[in-house]
Amino acid sequence: MNSKVLRVAVAGACGSMGKIAVEAIGCAPDMNLVAKIVRGDDFGAVLTSVRAEVVVDFTTPTVVDSHLRRAIELGVHPVIGTTGIDQNSLSQSISLAADSKLGGVVAPNFAVGAVLMERLTREVSRHFDDVEIIEAHHPNKRDVPSGTALRTRDVICESTLRDTDEISIHSIRLPGYVASQEVVFGGLGERLSIRHDSLDRQCYAPGILIAVRAAPQLDQLICDLSTLLFSESDRCRAT
Repeated sequence: MNSKVLRVAVAGACGSMGKIAVEAIGCAPDMNLVAKIVRGDDFGAVLTSVRAEVVVDFTTPTVVDSHLRRAIELGVHPVIGTTGIDQNSLSQSISLAADSKLGGVVAPNFAVGAVLMERLTREVSRHFDDVEIIEAHHPNKRDVPSGTALRTRDVICESTLRDTDEISIHSIRLPGYVASQEVVFGGLGERLSIRHDSLDRQCYAPGILIAVRAAPQLDQLICDLSTLLFSESDRCRAT
């Protein structure tokens, strides 16, 4: 058994998701929470001073791009849960990480159920021509549509070679929601829907820990959690 304890920092530690990450990492026996980075802190200076090996980022779209690049430059493995990242900037960070052979995870959703929804959607989309996505979140969520909805649309397009403008996304921002998504497929005389509801933010904790443990073993940025979940599942079935 690997007895190494990972030195992990959390950026956005005072936010709703940051608090979940702080609690989960603080309770994990193979992790040491070395820093809680908040607004106004010098991100790079903190990572350097605490000798962080992994940084978990749940900040905002306005700063996450620079945080991602800075972490890679410092050799700190990033685990990014902040959505709304500029795609051009993300592509540059992916190239920078590849050149540095530094791995990390950029995931729109850390809930295991949401990743399973993505997997099911990929399979079902091959058999239905018509599909729409409905996503609902709390009113304080800043990006519209959600990163999960955009990723789901990309999965459908990859699976069926459709254009993104062929798939509608409907966004709801209302009190009473944490995060919900439904993918609705329509066919002749039938309808099939795949729905995932996050009822409590604690559902994200297991996925965060999976990503933190995996990041130091990677040599590139991966942009969803399914790669980790299903490679692990396939290994278990093989044994």
